[in-house]
Amino acid sequence: MWNLRHRTILRTIEIPGAGGTIDVKLIPGDRSERGYTAECWTSTCICWTQGVGPPRQCSTSQPFPKRLAAVAATHTDGRRLFISMNQAGKVAMLDISRPDEPRLLKILDLGANSGPHYIAFDARREAANYQ
Repeated sequence: MWNLRHRTILRTIEIPGAGGTIDVKLIPGDRSERGYTAECWTSTCICWTQGVGPPRQCSTSQPFPKRLAAVAATHTDGRRLFISMNQAGKVAMLDISRPDEPRLLKILDLGANSGPHYIAFDARREAANYQ
């Protein structure tokens, strides 16, 4: 955890047994300041609360493909988390409206050799969906 204004490290969050993580996302608007990452090699979803306690593995309703989880994105409403699986050519969409109990909603298969490395939302389309 960083203090960006002073560019200092406030706290290091250890993830026991993790082979590494690539991306970390906080839940927008979450009063408990929770966030997520995915352990790269097992695609295990890890959640934590910034100020307290150790990170914990979050169980999902279905397992992820175990293939290099990498980039994550949270939707601006704080209810969806998207995680790319680079080597599997897939993107997982999770319902995080109950942050301690994320639910895997769908896995988008982008096809062989696709290797998704970036996730973005189109603000114009989002606005149209909420009108």
